[in-house]
Amino acid sequence: SDEKNKEFIIKNDGVNIVKKHCLSGANEETLISALTCLMFLITPASKKAILTEEFTKRILDWSGNSNARIKNLATIFIEDYFNKEDNKVKYGDQASVADH
Repeated sequence: SDEKNKEFIIKNDGVNIVKKHCLSGANEETLISALTCLMFLITPASKKAILTEEFTKRILDWSGNSNARIKNLATIFIEDYFNKEDNKVKYGDQASVADH
């Protein structure tokens, strides 16, 4: 089942492995797959490991990407998984992620 797969991946350091592909400057197809995978892997327990400051900055960058698929995935990721108040505190004068 999806839940068992998710649990297995999270317990075996899969979140960090997938994030490496996102942050490594991977090609566009790999980035799209990695973002989709991270969206699947987010749980209350894994959220903190996924939404690090570095990853948050990259997601904000990707929300302005010229590739529509990357831009749309980043925007959905932001809308679904970021807390407006947390973002305002962390990023001060930048626009709220929800405003992207």
